[in-house]
Amino acid sequence: MKSLHYAFADLYYYKKFTIVTTIIFSVFLLIINTVLNLIDLNKYWINKLVASGSNDSALLSYQSWNSIYSSMYIGSIILFGLFISIGFFVEGNKRKALVQKWRLLGFSKVYILKQVLLEVLIITLAATLIVSSFLVIFQNMYESALFHIHSFAEVEHPVATSSIIIAENLPTSTTDSVYQASGLFSFDIQRLSLVDIFGKFNRNSAVLIGISLCVSAFFTGCALCKSKVSFRK
Repeated sequence: MKSLHYAFADLYYYKKFTIVTTIIFSVFLLIINTVLNLIDLNKYWINKLVASGSNDSALLSYQSWNSIYSSMYIGSIILFGLFISIGFFVEGNKRKALVQKWRLLGFSKVYILKQVLLEVLIITLAATLIVSSFLVIFQNMYESALFHIHSFAEVEHPVATSSIIIAENLPTSTTDSVYQASGLFSFDIQRLSLVDIFGKFNRNSAVLIGISLCVSAFFTGCALCKSKVSFRK
């Protein structure tokens, strides 16, 4: 309990760092989750195109967007690692004096490292809770945003999303007749359930939390190694 108390006290004392880190984590978690859900939607439409015997150019267009989304996903994770590394590096320099005080008070290096990691874990779990609450409360808005974002990828072959956007604004009976008249294949508008969304969300949260803890451990370890020279004087 004392460790938890000290962790919250430090987070409150360095509240600017706490707020900035929470915002960065939340924004990137939402971004990479959106990208993975877009990949899921794109794959779903690719399967529909294959099943309907669509032409190869349309299929290749949708498949190319999977590669783009995958690159965006990897790029977002790398960018997150860069941002979080800069943040921990800057904050680590500010906390050098605090680390030295902890060592002079008799705290072991392992204890200090565990304490810092606990603080990072609290921040990342709080950010995860914020984003998950947002996805639950605004699920319909989130799904609608996914469909409209992906519509930009369908400039050349606007088959799937255009059908969904039409269906969103029409009664069920009218929608069925539109599909029958136009020859478009039907999509399940509510296909993205909370299970679909949070299946990727849990994985993304684990990835970002792991990166945050590793980066924090690295910079804290460097600070502890440098502090050893000071204490010998």
